[in-house]
Amino acid sequence: MPATEVILSFFYNIDYDEEADDYEMDEQGNVQLMNGETTDWETVKKNGYDAFAFYYKKEDGTLLAFAQEELA
Repeated sequence: MPATEVILSFFYNIDYDEEADDYEMDEQGNVQLMNGETTDWETVKKNGYDAFAFYYKKEDGTLLAFAQEELA
């Protein structure tokens, strides 16, 4: 099958305000990320995603998921 398009979708289903107690914040309100860097809480809420999926777009326009991962 010739690939026409590969699509990467991110899913943002985390209620950060409800789960804020699950995160350790420093005195400035920054959170340490998995890679060791820190960022502010608002950036975490804006950019944090809990799952992603890759789709293959077939010639007729339908999407076929070929890889999915839930991170939460």
